[in-house]
Amino acid sequence: TDGKATPWNHESFDADEDKFTFAVPSDLTGGERPRVFDVAVAQLNLLRPEFIMNVGDLIEGDSGDDAGLNAEWDSFDARADKARAPVFYTGGNHDLTGMLLRDVWEARYGRRYYSFVYRDVLFLVLDTEDNEPERMQEIFEMRNEALAVFAAEGEEGFAKTEYAALPERMAGTIGPEQSQHFIDAIEANPDVRWTFLFLHKPAWTKSGETTFAAIEDALADRPYTVFSGHMHSYVYRERRGRDYIQLAT
Repeated sequence: TDGKATPWNHESFDADEDKFTFAVPSDLTGGERPRVFDVAVAQLNLLRPEFIMNVGDLIEGDSGDDAGLNAEWDSFDARADKARAPVFYTGGNHDLTGMLLRDVWEARYGRRYYSFVYRDVLFLVLDTEDNEPERMQEIFEMRNEALAVFAAEGEEGFAKTEYAALPERMAGTIGPEQSQHFIDAIEANPDVRWTFLFLHKPAWTKSGETTFAAIEDALADRPYTVFSGHMHSYVYRERRGRDYIQLAT
C-alpha cells in the first residue's frame, strides 16, 4: 500500500507455491452469536488460507455517532487481526447504510468497492449500499424506525413498517460509477483464469436493475463465481450458467 487507508488489514499473504486457497466467512452481525467469529478465526489459522474474504455485515452499526461506530470497528479490527492471513473487507448494510456509517468507513478503510488480481485471478468486491446520499438518508431513517418497532412489537410489527417493503431492504444497489469501475477492471484483465465477485445483498433481483447486469455482460463467457450474504440462509442458484452462492451464518 502507499500509506492510504485500505479495506484490508495487511498484505502478508500466507502463500505457498503448492496451494491457492482463500476463505469466505459469512455475515457476522444482525444477531451475532458470542465467540463464534473468534473460534472461526482460530480455525482459519489452522487451515491457513492465503487470505480471507467476506460478504459484509461486519459490525452492528447501531451506534449513533462517530465515536460509537469507531469503537465497533476497533473491536472488529482487533478480532480480524488475530487471523494470520490478510482480511479483505466487504461492506454490508450494517456497515454502510447511512452517510454517517459511510463516512466512518471511508475515513478508516478508504474505498467502498475495489478490485485486485492475485495469482492471475480477478477479485471484485462490491458495495451494494451504493445509493445517492438523499436516498441513503431516507433508508437510514426508515430503518431506524423499523428497528424501534421490531424491539417493541417483534417480527409482526416490523413486517408492517415502510422499511420492510423497501426494494433496497432485500436487493442491493450498484451505482453507475461503481458499475463502470468494475467493467473497466474486467476489460483491463481479459486473460485471468477466473473471476470472483463478493457482495452483500443480491444486486440482480431488483426490478429494472441494469448496472449489475452491465457487469455480468462485461464478464460475458469467462468463468466466474458470485458470493453474497445478507439473508442468513444458504441458497445456491445458477444464473447465466454460473454459480451464485448465498452464504448462511
